[in-house]
Amino acid sequence: MSAFVDKNNLNSYSSLPRVVAENHGRWPEPKYRFSLAACARWEARYISEWLSYHRSIGIEHVYLYCNDDDPAELYQAVLPFLTGNEPFVTFVHYPFQGLQFQMYFHFARNYIHETEWMMFLDIDEFFFIRSGELLGEFIESFPSNMDALYINWCSFGSNGHKTRPVGSVLLNYTKREKTVTPFTKVLIKSKTFPYKEFFENNNHPIQHDYTGLNKNLICRNTLGEDMAGYYDNFPWSAWGMLNDGDRKFRILDVAFIAHFNIKSDEDFDLRVKRGLHGDYAAEKMWGDKSEEERSDFHLLTNAVEDYGLHDYWHKYLSDKAWKTSPFPASQWPLISTNCKTLQSSSAHPWGAEADSQNLINRRPNGRSQAHTEKEEQPWWQIDLGSVNCIQEIRIFNRLDVALERMCHFSLFSSLDGENWNEFYHHNSPEIFGGIDGTPFIWLSDAGVKARFMRVVVNGEPDYLNLDQVEVYGFPDFS
Repeated sequence: MSAFVDKNNLNSYSSLPRVVAENHGRWPEPKYRFSLAACARWEARYISEWLSYHRSIGIEHVYLYCNDDDPAELYQAVLPFLTGNEPFVTFVHYPFQGLQFQMYFHFARNYIHETEWMMFLDIDEFFFIRSGELLGEFIESFPSNMDALYINWCSFGSNGHKTRPVGSVLLNYTKREKTVTPFTKVLIKSKTFPYKEFFENNNHPIQHDYTGLNKNLICRNTLGEDMAGYYDNFPWSAWGMLNDGDRKFRILDVAFIAHFNIKSDEDFDLRVKRGLHGDYAAEKMWGDKSEEERSDFHLLTNAVEDYGLHDYWHKYLSDKAWKTSPFPASQWPLISTNCKTLQSSSAHPWGAEADSQNLINRRPNGRSQAHTEKEEQPWWQIDLGSVNCIQEIRIFNRLDVALERMCHFSLFSSLDGENWNEFYHHNSPEIFGGIDGTPFIWLSDAGVKARFMRVVVNGEPDYLNLDQVEVYGFPDFS
């Protein structure tokens, strides 16, 4: 089929996206449910986090328009997202500086049919769903006939940074203005995107509103309320709606667009240095602000501490990172470091006390680091220094020989070092390891109150020889 469309035909450039026009108005099955289209200029240092974050909340694809003079730097930063059979990013270099609406039209003309829902979003904007729900779950809470979801802006401030700090936006910036602002970004069903109207009125701020192009769209805010007329007489009608009751605060408790547009004192001028061609001409207002106006803006956008995005992103990264570890993160702090230890005897010349200390040296090596004589019920114990609630114990077996010696053992607790209580008995032919990622792990939500904990080998006279022991918990103040 020809790639060209008869402009005199109903299915013309101004009526329908390319593929839909070529298929006589029929929309193909979309590849993705939720997608973003973004224009990026001077954003290479932040793009990876922005892409990764939005993928974490359920965005399935990003159409990234690079507006740098030379696309190589941004392309390199995005390379990990361009690989595989189903890359997360479609990368497009658009060389005409500042022609944002032309980039939007290029997306609508060539790609909008590939996704069920789409939103135009900038690289300094993050869509935050306070509940932690994925976008698919969140959108299911709205009526199925909704055409577009309007999501209010909330500006995050500089956090007092003179210059931009190295690292994560979401972890470095935790202060915002008190309420949402009238401006919105819009998640819209691609089939209801007013393509013809946008082509004919391409100065309309389509990243913020669609009702100005099609009054018949069913639009809701994140509280599920009708947005008809919201942008009429803007911003007065919008402020009227937001100031009605506590709406401008309630929106923050549901979902909003976190806007990190001024990341430091120098950002007022950086927004000008980036270029003022095309649609970027309005950025001149930031450079024109006086010192007093800049100070007032900082006060406005650093008014409230909000760790919502910070905590979400920190937990997401931590959970993903710890899943790569052969030793899962404990829920509780390690309390066995630098404690006094003892064992029933030692096969080494330096004695039982010095030998026993090797099991808490935090240097597991897969071999026996403490070794008793062969005896009946050999033991190793730790003095935590005070009564603690023991929640977790990890025992690292030696991996060279005699792993089976730890098939039969018990764990004992004591408050005074004299009276002992067995709280766990292990009797299994299955052996466990250690530094290979398979240590024995005892866990208890209720915990065991103890100052002393002892490991005892059961059965016929034998040796106790281990690589490492870790005890986790917290002081008991009851």
